Amino acid sequence: MATPPDILPSAVEAIGSTPLIDLARITRGIDGRILAKLEFLNPGFSKKDRIARQIIEDAEAAGELKPGRTVVELTSGNTGTGGSFAGCAAAFKEHNPAIKCFIVEPEGAAVLAGEPVTYPNHRIQGGGYAMADLPLLDSELIDGYLKVSDEPAIETARRLAKEEGIFAGFSSGANVAAALQLLQTDFKGQTAVVLICDSGLKYLSTDLWEN
Repeated sequence: MATPPDILPSAVEAIGSTPLIDLARITRGIDGRILAKLEFLNPGFSKKDRIARQIIEDAEAAGELKPGRTVVELTSGNTGTGGSFAGCAAAFKEHNPAIKCFIVEPEGAAVLAGEPVTYPNHRIQGGGYAMADLPLLDSELIDGYLKVSDEPAIETARRLAKEEGIFAGFSSGANVAAALQLLQTDFKGQTAVVLICDSGLKYLSTDLWEN
């Protein structure tokens, strides 16, 4: 019996095709627009679903991963601090070289921007590790670096939940806070697109949701 086209055979096939949402409430009163890609709507509540699936499929195709073997992923912070930027920026630049692509880093730990780490205990999980050598990152794709401190990241994550109904984590708050910076400086009237990397469910034990 054929499977109807709107029924997926497993959760694996549900990875990707996440919606893009206009953050019209967050940007009210600002000259510009922010669109948010809701990656927490992947089955594993994170953009990590995409790379995990690709790594496994590539390893299977190459014969490096056999049935019954165990897969261990040892990084934290969305599978380690540049793949999303590298892939998206390359595709955007190919589509339209005028598109600007910015890296968001924690204030006091902007290692990719070449700054020393003065605040290693920042709250923006997934960014700012002392790992500046990321082979996937092509410097020619980087149009600038944006720094976000803990307070704006946390405040913006809470605003996403309260005003937009989007329950996300620290890095998502940082991404949107950085986009708000852009729209209030040199990019007034433009459209910024950000990733909502993962779900706020993963941070219920932190002070992000202490109230």
